[in-house]
Amino acid sequence: MTELAPILRGNFLARFSTHSPVLHGHQMLLSNGMRDFCLKANLKFLGGTNLIKSTLISKKPGWNINPVSAPLYRGAVTVGCGVGGSGPIRDPYTKWIYRSVLSPSIVHSTRDQRTAEVLQALGVRAVNTGCPTTWTLTAEHCAKIPLARAPRVVFTVTDYAQNRDHDLAILDALRDMYEETFVWIQGSRDFQYLSELDVLDRVTLIEPSLSAYRDFLAMEDVDYVGTRLHAGIFAMRHGRRAIIVAVDHRALDMQETHNLNVVPRGDVSELRRMVEQDVVTDVRINRVAIDDWMKQFVSVDA
Repeated sequence: MTELAPILRGNFLARFSTHSPVLHGHQMLLSNGMRDFCLKANLKFLGGTNLIKSTLISKKPGWNINPVSAPLYRGAVTVGCGVGGSGPIRDPYTKWIYRSVLSPSIVHSTRDQRTAEVLQALGVRAVNTGCPTTWTLTAEHCAKIPLARAPRVVFTVTDYAQNRDHDLAILDALRDMYEETFVWIQGSRDFQYLSELDVLDRVTLIEPSLSAYRDFLAMEDVDYVGTRLHAGIFAMRHGRRAIIVAVDHRALDMQETHNLNVVPRGDVSELRRMVEQDVVTDVRINRVAIDDWMKQFVSVDA
């Protein structure tokens, strides 16, 4: 991650998926290279936009952690993590897991203010730095993003938050307002959902890879309008006007604290209004909070 380069530079780095267990229970019984490496690591950074859950008592907890594997993560520090779901953490088991692994001495970085408050309620220190993907969206960068509508648009859907009527209404509106509508596939079931919507003959598909999406944004004069939050942030990072269609609390939380251009999925008239008028991109980045958080690990130039 380029945003953490000042911290990681010159160090040996190992990455592990939070969705898959690093080790299974029996592998924790005896010393082995993987276990010892995780236990002795100087720093452990956790990333994940919805990593913190209101409960870990679930078939899909997101972060695959349990009392046996928890020691591997002890002393971990969150980097722009967010809370999945809208409620507080209530059950004792989930509170115990988080308190046992999150560093009590290092300040944690969160995606939004609500997540910072959730972590603070657990007794750990946290500051709202925003998601690291937004850290380059400075005032200087945002000023270069076009105000007016582009001739073409790239649209996304979200396979796990389907709403046939709303998504079809959005797509119809985009096809009415733009010369050409492209679609980028981010999720594993997005294509299947688009097939079920019966719209593949009305859009142009972009190759479903991040590199292809990056190249497309670099070459085409387009806006981004879609339900994938980070596809919209990625578009802004590459100088494109973006309107994010909110399907869950994440976009709304980031709109509140970071001033992203967000519209509820059910409000197509507001979406039309935003598309047709000039849209100012003015993402609020708390550089002081980011630098203060970074200074725990490295010196940050003023």
